[in-house]
Amino acid sequence: MLLSTLGADTPIWVLGCWFAVLGIGFGTSMQLLVVVAGVLLCLVVEKPLATTIVRKSDPAPSDPAATAST
Repeated sequence: MLLSTLGADTPIWVLGCWFAVLGIGFGTSMQLLVVVAGVLLCLVVEKPLATTIVRKSDPAPSDPAATAST
């Protein structure tokens, strides 16, 4: 609705205000969407967020040095 009121003769300061309002609205909604997508991804994979983080001390499964010592 905001952008439909703009025309070729719209002052730059009005254009800047409308884009600021639009940017603030998109910015706050995108943060929420990213968090929701992350939570849904963890639910689909059925792993809690804490178990998806790999520690540096854990050897990689394809590491030949880790399999040779066992």
